Amino acid sequence: MSSNNTPITVKCPTCKKSVPWLAEQIFKPFCCDRCKLIDLGEWAMEEKRIPGESLDEIVDEFDESAFPTDRTLSLKEGAQIMMLNNDMKKRWQNGT
Repeated sequence: MSSNNTPITVKCPTCKKSVPWLAEQIFKPFCCDRCKLIDLGEWAMEEKRIPGESLDEIVDEFDESAFPTDRTLSLKEGAQIMMLNNDMKKRWQNGT
């Protein structure tokens, strides 16, 4: 609370609505669960990113015995697979 007992307010990162910074406000800094989930979805879809070098460039630093499967994965014709991450080049997305 500020010096005059008025709660500090912040702007919801999603909709920019004023949000009181109170213990009862369970979604802070978001105004509601919907705005929180929209923000989470943007991070999951990689629409938001923390600047820095990608870790995708790590090469030959892992013991192959720790891999969950063989380096080359063979699938039977007609096998169905689900991607766990969306492709940055938009060739596939989660669930396809």
